Amino acid sequence: MAQDMANIKRELMVKNIGRDPYKDLIMVDVVQRLGIDYEFKEEIEQVLERQYTAIDELVNNKDLYFVSLCFRLLRQHQYYVSADAFNNFVNKTRNLEIRGESNDALMSLYEASQLRVEGEEVLDEAEYLSRLLLQERMKFLNHDQSIAIKNTLAHPHHKSFARITEKHIISNVVNGNEGYEKALQELVTTDLALMRTIHDRELSAVSRWWNDLGLAQELKLVRDQPLKWYMCTTALLTDPGFSEERIELAKPISLIYIIDDIFDLYGTIDELTLFTEAVNRWDIAATEQLPDYMQKCFLSLHNITNEIGYKIYKKFGLNPIDYLKISWSKLCNAFLEESKWFASGHLPLAEEYLNNGIVSSGVHVALVHMFFLIGDGSTKEQAELITSNASMLSYPAAILRLWDDLGSAKDENQKGHDGSYVTCYMKEHGEVSVEAARKHVQDMISDTWKRLNKECFSPNPYSKTFIKGCLNLARMVPLLYNYADNQSLPQLEEYMKSISEMGVEALSAYRAVLRAIRKSFRGDDLMLRESAKEVRKKFEESRFVNSPPEIQRLLDEAREAADFIANMIVQAKPNDRGTYVLTLLTYSASSENGDDYVQDACSVTRYRNLCIRSLSPFSTTAKRNPTTWARAGVSVTISEAKRVASHLVKLSSSGGRYKGALQDCVEVFQDSLDNLHKSLYVLRELNGQTFTSQMSDVTTWMSAALTDEDTCLDGFSGHKGRQIKSLQNRIRNVSYITSNALALVNKLATTGVSDP
Repeated sequence: MAQDMANIKRELMVKNIGRDPYKDLIMVDVVQRLGIDYEFKEEIEQVLERQYTAIDELVNNKDLYFVSLCFRLLRQHQYYVSADAFNNFVNKTRNLEIRGESNDALMSLYEASQLRVEGEEVLDEAEYLSRLLLQERMKFLNHDQSIAIKNTLAHPHHKSFARITEKHIISNVVNGNEGYEKALQELVTTDLALMRTIHDRELSAVSRWWNDLGLAQELKLVRDQPLKWYMCTTALLTDPGFSEERIELAKPISLIYIIDDIFDLYGTIDELTLFTEAVNRWDIAATEQLPDYMQKCFLSLHNITNEIGYKIYKKFGLNPIDYLKISWSKLCNAFLEESKWFASGHLPLAEEYLNNGIVSSGVHVALVHMFFLIGDGSTKEQAELITSNASMLSYPAAILRLWDDLGSAKDENQKGHDGSYVTCYMKEHGEVSVEAARKHVQDMISDTWKRLNKECFSPNPYSKTFIKGCLNLARMVPLLYNYADNQSLPQLEEYMKSISEMGVEALSAYRAVLRAIRKSFRGDDLMLRESAKEVRKKFEESRFVNSPPEIQRLLDEAREAADFIANMIVQAKPNDRGTYVLTLLTYSASSENGDDYVQDACSVTRYRNLCIRSLSPFSTTAKRNPTTWARAGVSVTISEAKRVASHLVKLSSSGGRYKGALQDCVEVFQDSLDNLHKSLYVLRELNGQTFTSQMSDVTTWMSAALTDEDTCLDGFSGHKGRQIKSLQNRIRNVSYITSNALALVNKLATTGVSDP
C-alpha cells in the first residue's frame, strides 16, 4: 500500500507541480483540504517559498481569487503576509469593492478572512460582505452551485477539520480539475484504506486498555466513551506516523472526563478537597481517607501519568513528569473551584468563570501531554516553553469552553450545576436577554480565533506539528458540541465512520459481549475472568481480517453470542437440601441480585418501570441503602433535565412562533436544575443531628423542581404539531423521573440517614 501511494504521489507531482503558480496553489489547497498534506510536505514548502519570494507582486495583482488563495495558504504556513494585499479591492473611502466578483472569488475571499487577526478591519468587512453577497446569490443558482457555497459558509477550511469536509472537496473541487482528478481520487482512496487499518489497530489497543482499567464498572455514572476519546487524538495528531502517541494520548483524555464526572456527581466538598490535595502532593498515601472509588481513580491517574512520563524519558531523554503533574493539579483545582461555587450557591463574575473554565476544560492537560509525546520538550529549555508561553494552549481552551457554554452540549449527563458563561454574563449585566448573551459569546469565540491566528501565524518556538494540533483542537470543537434537533452529533458520527467504520462496529460488538458476560456470570469471579479472557483472545485472532464479508460474518457471530449469553445462560446454586436451583438470568429474574434491589427501591415510585430502567445500573452499589438510592434518583434526574434544558435553549434561540413559551421554559428549567443540584448537595452531606431539617429542605426543593417542570409543560397546552408533541414528551419524561426521585427522597426521610 505504501508503494502504491508513492507511485500515485510521483505521478501527481511530476505532472502538476512547478509549471503554473496558479495551479500549484490550487493543488496545495486541495491536498490540505483532503487531509493528505502530510504526504506532500516538501512539495508544499517549495510551492509556498516560490510564492513568498514574489510576494511584492501580490499587492499589485487584481485577481481576487488568486490573491485570497495565496494570502490564506501563506499565512497558514507561517509566512507573514499583510492585509494590505487586498488594497487593490478597496475604494477611496476604504470600503471593499467586490460586488462584481465571481462566486469562486467571493468564496476564496471568505476563506481568507477566517485567518484575520485583531485590528484587520478590511478582513472583518471581507467576511461580512462576502457572506452577504454569497447568500443573496444562492437564491438564483442551481442546486450544485448553491451547495458549494453553503458548504463553504458552513465549513470554512481554516476553522473546519479536513476529514469532515473531504466529501465536499472530492465532489466540488477534485472532480473536473484537469490533469489530476484521477490521481487524487486514487490517492484519497489509498490513504483512507491505510488510515482505517491504522485506526482500527489503535482503537483496539485503547479499548483493551480502557476495559482493563475497570473505572467504568466501578463508577456507573461516568462517561464511557473510549471511541470518542480516541477520536480526539486522531484530530490532534493526523500524521499516520504518530500511532503510539495517539494511543498514549487517549489515556489522559479519558481521565479528564472521568475526574470531571467525579467532581460533578460523586464527591462531597470535603472529599473533593482531599482528592485535589492528593493530586497536588502527588502522594498515594494522601488518599487513605478517601472513598474506595476515589482511591482507585487517583491510583490510575498516578500510574498512567508516571508510565507516560517514563516512556517519554526513554524515547527523548527528559522525564516530563513534573510538568504533567502540574497540569493535573491545575485541572483538579479548577474543578474544585467550580464545585465550591455550586455548593455555596455563588455565581462568579463572567470573567472569573471563564478564566477558571479555560483550565477546567482540560485542554491544557491534553496539549501538555501531546507536547511531550511528540518530542517537543526533549530539553529543559524546550520544556519550559509550555509554562512560559501558554497562550497557544489557552486560546483553544477558551473556544471549547465558550462553545460548550452556548448551551448546545447534550452528551454530558453530568455538567450544568457549575453554571455557564451565559448565565454568569446575564446575572452580571442585569436585563440582558438570552439572545444578547449568546451573541456576545459568539463574538468572543470569533475574537479568540483572531488571537489564536496571531499566535499560530507569528514567529513562535513551537513545532508545526504542535501548532497544527492546537488548531485542530479548536477546529474539532463543533464536532463535539454542534447538535442536531434530534440530539445527534451528525458531524462527529460522520467523522467516526470515516476513520474506522468497521472498527466502530467491532468495538460495539466487543463491548456488547463483555456486558452480557458481566450480567450472566455476576458473582462468579472465575467465569467472569476466564470468559472475558476468551472473548479478548477471539477478537485478537480476528484483528487482521480485512475482507468485508468475513468481517460482517464475525460481527454477526459476536452479536449472536452477546444475545445468547445475556438471555440463555443459567447458573446453578446449591440450596439447603443438597440440590441445585437453576435460575434464568434475565432482567426480571427473582434472585438475590441487583434486579431485586432496584425493584425493591422503585416499589415506592409512581412510574415504576421508568424507575427500574433508569436506576438499574446502581443496583450493585446501592443495594438496600435508601440514602444511595435517593442520591442516584436525583443524579439521574439532573442528567435528563440538563439534556432537555440544553435543547430548550437551542430552540428558543432559533425564534419561531413558540419563542415566548420556550424562553419561559428555559427560565423555569434553570430554576428546576438549581433546586435539583441543591438537593443533591445536601444528600451528600447528611448527618444525624440535622437530618430532619435537611430532608425538609430537600423535599421542598424537589417539589419545587417538579412544579417548575409542570409549569413548562403547561405553557405548551393547546399547541399542536409533531415538534411540540416531541418536546412535550421529553419534558413530561423529566417530570416523571423527578417524581420518582421525590418518592425515593420521601422514603429516605421516613427511614432515616444511613451510611452510603
